[in-house]
Amino acid sequence: MMKNTLGLVGALCVLLFAACDGKDGYDSRLDGMWQMVDTSIYYSFQVNVVNVKKVNGGSYFGHYRYENDSIYITIRNSTKQAVEPLGLKDTIQNFEVETLTHKRLVLRSEDTRLTFRKY
Repeated sequence: MMKNTLGLVGALCVLLFAACDGKDGYDSRLDGMWQMVDTSIYYSFQVNVVNVKKVNGGSYFGHYRYENDSIYITIRNSTKQAVEPLGLKDTIQNFEVETLTHKRLVLRSEDTRLTFRKY
């Protein structure tokens, strides 16, 4: 009897831990790699890490936060001059998420509009 109870409690704990993935407020539609339309620039979003890269032009990592139809991107260990060719005005940039579907992403800030396709 005791053995069955311990087995049941163990199975219940495994199910509870599997249900907790640590992604509160996380929108999986943003997850993955996006190609900026008509360029060789790629933005890859994974949970809260962003990788921005240009084919044959460098790769930059940082963090992002997505909430209330806005995305806040911070690129680490870089400069404004390095990230400008990647569609960013500076190493810290905020965008309004204008469109987010499983195929298309449009980010907009004051004078910048970035359009992506899911890659």
